[in-house]
Amino acid sequence: MTGSADPADACPLPLTPDGVTAEWLSAALRTRYPGVTVTAADRLEVIEGTATKLLVALRYDGDADGLPERMWIKGGFGEHREFTGNLGVYRSEVLFFTDIAPATGCTIRGATSPSRRTSRCRASSRSRIFAPVT
Repeated sequence: MTGSADPADACPLPLTPDGVTAEWLSAALRTRYPGVTVTAADRLEVIEGTATKLLVALRYDGDADGLPERMWIKGGFGEHREFTGNLGVYRSEVLFFTDIAPATGCTIRGATSPSRRTSRCRASSRSRIFAPVT
């Protein structure tokens, strides 16, 4: 199951952990890493909360362009996602990583968000943050 705040969005955001597939990850990561193809995404851990955190082990076809083999994916996967999203909780975190941190020179080692407002995967109230496992 996927969803998006923008019906024209070419890369709808998953609404459940099961929606985080190799195909979706490939599309999301290609907004910043155009040549990357994820061939497998094995879920290793799920941490429920205001935003659910998924730890996935990734396998790539060919060059991974420096992306990690394991990655945390954070998003509004719970039943409360609409309520929490309407409060702006998810959007605020995405905007920190995409706008505030770069504008202030704040360095977040290894964090990336494929859901940039200028990409096919736009930031929405349910956007995801990706961070490699170090």
